[in-house]
Amino acid sequence: MAQTSLLSLFLLFLLLQTGAALELTAPPTHRATLGADTLIPCTFRVETPPVDPRHLAIFWYFQDKEIFNVISTVGSSNPRLSLNRDTIRAGVASLSIANVEISDGGLYRCSVLYSPDRRYKEVRLDIQAPPRITLTNNIVIKDKESALSGAITGFYPVDIDIKWLREGEILAGGTELPPQRNADGTYRVTSTVTIVPTEGNRNQNFSIRVQHESLSAPLQEDFQLLYGALPSAAILYEPFKLNMQQILTCRVWGFYPESITVNWFVNGTRVESATVRRVNGSAVESKFLFLPEAETRGTELSCEVQHKTLPEPLVQTLLVQIPDVSVRHRGAVRVAAILTLLIAGVVFIVTYYIIQQRKYQPKVREIVRSDYGVFSLEADNFSPKEITISWEVAQPAGSAKYQPLGASPLMSANQDGSFNVTSTCEHLRDKVSGNEPFSLRATVQHARLKQAVCKEWNSDNEEYQKYLLSVPVMGEITRPTLYHNKEAALLCPISGFFPINLTVTWYKKEKEGQELTPLSPSEMYKIPEISPHKQEDKKFTVTASLVFSPSLTRDNGAEFICRVAHPSLEGAIEKSSGPIHVTLACPKVNEFRIAGDWGLSLEVEEFFPRDIGISWEVVLGNKGKVTSLPCECNISANADGTYRATSACHCLRDQLDSLHTLRVSVQHEALGVPICKGLTQGKGQVYIISMG
Repeated sequence: MAQTSLLSLFLLFLLLQTGAALELTAPPTHRATLGADTLIPCTFRVETPPVDPRHLAIFWYFQDKEIFNVISTVGSSNPRLSLNRDTIRAGVASLSIANVEISDGGLYRCSVLYSPDRRYKEVRLDIQAPPRITLTNNIVIKDKESALSGAITGFYPVDIDIKWLREGEILAGGTELPPQRNADGTYRVTSTVTIVPTEGNRNQNFSIRVQHESLSAPLQEDFQLLYGALPSAAILYEPFKLNMQQILTCRVWGFYPESITVNWFVNGTRVESATVRRVNGSAVESKFLFLPEAETRGTELSCEVQHKTLPEPLVQTLLVQIPDVSVRHRGAVRVAAILTLLIAGVVFIVTYYIIQQRKYQPKVREIVRSDYGVFSLEADNFSPKEITISWEVAQPAGSAKYQPLGASPLMSANQDGSFNVTSTCEHLRDKVSGNEPFSLRATVQHARLKQAVCKEWNSDNEEYQKYLLSVPVMGEITRPTLYHNKEAALLCPISGFFPINLTVTWYKKEKEGQELTPLSPSEMYKIPEISPHKQEDKKFTVTASLVFSPSLTRDNGAEFICRVAHPSLEGAIEKSSGPIHVTLACPKVNEFRIAGDWGLSLEVEEFFPRDIGISWEVVLGNKGKVTSLPCECNISANADGTYRATSACHCLRDQLDSLHTLRVSVQHEALGVPICKGLTQGKGQVYIISMG
């Protein structure tokens, strides 16, 4: 064989051949995921390869309209459509669609003309988008009808099945609003279920489960009920006087959880200038400055409260009523008489008011405890406004060593000019221990009191213990994509617990096994120490983690369980990772490329782990003598954690006279047998062949 350059060798491989019988293959349907790239399969075969481009034309149609063609050049007006020209000669006419959209779904037709034959196949492209679950309300009122709600978004097609469960049992009465269409063509729907929660439901597991054709298994969001308290609201104001500004106050109290929205409205129009001040964890005040004018008579002022426990906003309204002070004078005598009577009346009222003011000593109520262990004290009908209420606690009960406590007052005015105040003590969660009784004391000081008034509350240790404790809430275990022998971490968030002493234990359940094996810190499984963080409500939060390098043989299909023990729990609670899947990424081998004047390169993509073997060989003559060739290999990491390698051989010039077969073998842990790719020649032509 005459010596030629490697470029000539490839040109020989691309020599033209004339027409032959044509066969076309394509599936009737193909599925694609919204936002991903997809390849609609279509392959063809001619009786006498290789394919001659001069006799070949490829057309793609969508809904009977041509969208892509390959004749002498590749052409399309849609930049998301493409076809790999490097694979056409191998009989691949598959259409690539980037960033699939809902509107891409429908009937496609692959049409191949290989003169003089023409064939076509139709493929229906079905677009799917998996749903996402967002729990929008799990706050309930004990022993009252309460609604749980969730939003399921981003799914396609529209058919979807939603169920609510308690401890794995389906709850009756779930309802969905009609699905709404999103801008990208996907759907969203809101689902609700109404329950009457009892004390027995407090630590039970509830779930919202979604089934959709895009999912290989149902999607489920687990949660526990959060018991709340309904807010109360009142508008505090003084009698309106024409052209005299006053501050209107909307007082809201007794609610849980703390998140709440309070708005003022004037004849249905929201007041933007209103301010909101948080008094304590369960009380807020919203104020705005109002000027009564003649034209505002009959105006409706309303305070609207929105809270997770309310099925609809709580509204308090107030009508503006301004007395008419205009007086018609009908003669000097009548005027004088009326003025005399008015002056006498005013003097009498002022005198009476002063006497009454001197009597306004605060009426101090007993200390009360809320359902959440918060203490408060009220003092009513006092004047002047200035008053001091201080709190102290001593432990054990009866001890003389009192510790001062923080408190927040909530003041309101009465129609007669006197005042009321509610003083709420800070939570005792980190101020007293739960193993012995304590004494709580509130001291009231006021100018009208000859001496301070003290009120005490003595605890029954067993009774108050439950208010000091707060049950931990476990989130779902999060995990990354797990690659064989690559370190990863399973994370389990735990929140809302008190006291700080929390015990976390990790267990492993083997695939198809039932026994739980406790895990201890080791070289195989690292369990970092937990470091709880204190929140504003004096509860703690922490994230437990298990760090390990997953193994296909040891860990694939196994479950990992995070179990939590805490003084607030009668027994331990736990969350499971579910069966984990350890991934070995198989290498993808691309076609040969020219590397310099006398070299070839081969690219291998998307493999894991990193170790890979790529060898180059030539089989010389008919004797099958195999000679290894030197090569170089560069390996780099991809963003998704897999690797890619490029292997090049630059010493083919001396092999051309006797070259019969050039063979490249790819060996990797994820492969059962090596992938082999070869370049061979015979009868004046060159072929690229796959051998594995």
